[in-house]
Amino acid sequence: MTTPVDLTLTTEHRRGHGAMYEALNCGNVEVPRLRQVLAGLPQPEAADGRLVLAVDVTHWLRRPDAPGSPDRLFCHVYGRGGRSSDQFVPGWPYSFVAALESGRTSWCQILDALRLGPADDVAEVTAAQVRRVVEDLIDMGRWHHSRSPALR
Repeated sequence: MTTPVDLTLTTEHRRGHGAMYEALNCGNVEVPRLRQVLAGLPQPEAADGRLVLAVDVTHWLRRPDAPGSPDRLFCHVYGRGGRSSDQFVPGWPYSFVAALESGRTSWCQILDALRLGPADDVAEVTAAQVRRVVEDLIDMGRWHHSRSPALR
């Protein structure tokens, strides 16, 4: 096993894919330590050996109308019938930083994820998030100054 996803597929976890996540829900996660562990794992690389990071802000829209759902924001959702059918739906935006590999695979490695709040400036949060991920990669020995620049 090399990833948490692999752990959910082993025969020891016959309860199904959700068993690992249920176990995580029963404890607590030290987020700074988790970030270090993720940065220390082997990272996917582009064909030329570069580490390629991508940032995406996506929205979690599950039960957006539930009255007990705090800190919801109106999230832009693209419509299927063209730009005129776009909507703003209550939900929670999350910012993800992932390491990508080249080729036809869609596998990537999430290095950081955080929920954006109502007062957050997306550009500022993203810049701080990428800076923290790069610092973690440097601290864990995944990038050093002899390689190509970390950010372009």
